[in-house]
Amino acid sequence: MSILKNKVVLQNKRIEIDAAEYDTVKYWKQRALRLEKLVEASIQREQILQDKLLERINNIERQSSHVEELSQILKRADNFLHFILQNAPVVIGHQDKELRYRFIYNHFPSLQEEDIIGKTDVEIFTGSGVKESQEFKREVLEKGLPAKREITFETELFGSKTFLIYVEPVFSKVGETIGINYMGMDVTDQVQKRERMAKIREEIAVQKAKETELNKTIHITEETMRAKQMLATMSHEIRSPLSGHNIMMYLLSTSQHYVNTHK
Repeated sequence: MSILKNKVVLQNKRIEIDAAEYDTVKYWKQRALRLEKLVEASIQREQILQDKLLERINNIERQSSHVEELSQILKRADNFLHFILQNAPVVIGHQDKELRYRFIYNHFPSLQEEDIIGKTDVEIFTGSGVKESQEFKREVLEKGLPAKREITFETELFGSKTFLIYVEPVFSKVGETIGINYMGMDVTDQVQKRERMAKIREEIAVQKAKETELNKTIHITEETMRAKQMLATMSHEIRSPLSGHNIMMYLLSTSQHYVNTHK
């Protein structure tokens, strides 16, 4: 019996298949089992991929939840900071190493941002206190150390106001001073109260000094009066024996004269 062979091309490869074996039930059973195993393996891989996909989705949802929570926290913090800045009588700004404004939050909105950004204090304001503020900031910039100072301004923008100014240097990654951050807080009311309290304390001190001097005067007067009284008493007690002595002497002298006269 002759053996038939068919030639089949798979993926550009020539494979010879035994036609007799190809036509048997056994072959197709084996073929079906292999396909069943391949399908089962494919289903398992699909399930694994599906589980991994679900896990990734859950991770993304959890991360999204964390991001949303963090976003809400940042939003609340931003609102809180905005609330503080809106209600606090402060000026907050950043100036570069030439002391030109790069950012400012101004509670006193007499000037717009475009009138300030890129300019120095002496280019924006006029009046007393401006030059002192500029020199103070430059001192912090040169020393590289934070500092604070009370400065009284007499300007058209502020009028007569005293600010407590906090200034800190800003450094680059290599440690070079590249500018300053500062905050100015209106402390005019506190300064006026402090001055009034100082004046009251001074008046109290003067009053106490006067009272002390008066007490000293009264004490001296009382001592003087007691001394005069004591002297008067001593004078009286001295005069009484002397008066008696003088009278006796007078009597004796007159008696002797009388005797001598009538002898």
